[in-house]
Amino acid sequence: MDPAVHRPLSEGPWIKAVREKTHNDRLFVYHHRGTGKFVVAEWLPSKPRVYGQGQAQCTELFVLSGPPDHFPDDLPTMEWVMDRCKPVQQMFDSWRGNRAKADYDKAVAEMESDEKRLSAAKWLKKQGLDEAAHTLGPGAAPYVGELQGGKENMEFVEEKLNDLVNSKLISTGGKEKKPSHKF
Repeated sequence: MDPAVHRPLSEGPWIKAVREKTHNDRLFVYHHRGTGKFVVAEWLPSKPRVYGQGQAQCTELFVLSGPPDHFPDDLPTMEWVMDRCKPVQQMFDSWRGNRAKADYDKAVAEMESDEKRLSAAKWLKKQGLDEAAHTLGPGAAPYVGELQGGKENMEFVEEKLNDLVNSKLISTGGKEKKPSHKF
């Protein structure tokens, strides 16, 4: 940081509240004279005892159009600030945890989709529709379930499977028996 360009502000109530909430006393706000913006930043451990003497380094966290104590329009919520001011390792762990949960949720959804496909194939086989059952069976044509194609695709698949079953019904002149299973 260059003292000719970066001017740290005196500690106002907003940055004090943020420090207290985040338990991080290295947070501060400075005014960038070149852009006119106000920056919330964190001193790196190498902060000099007296600003302007020695090398001063910080990490910029976010930029504001005005001093935070004046509540500019782009002042974020405290919840957002708390999330942004987390220690790097904590942010990384949170990201990694969210990624692992998303991967797990996707794997579960794929398994459920496969179970639906196999259930439909088994039912078709019981109905004597071996060719259709084979098409849905493992290793055959790729199955596109709700996970892969969304709700509209599933409605189309259900309609086509029901059409297949209905086309195989043969009436003997009596009451026509409708299939008891709906996909």
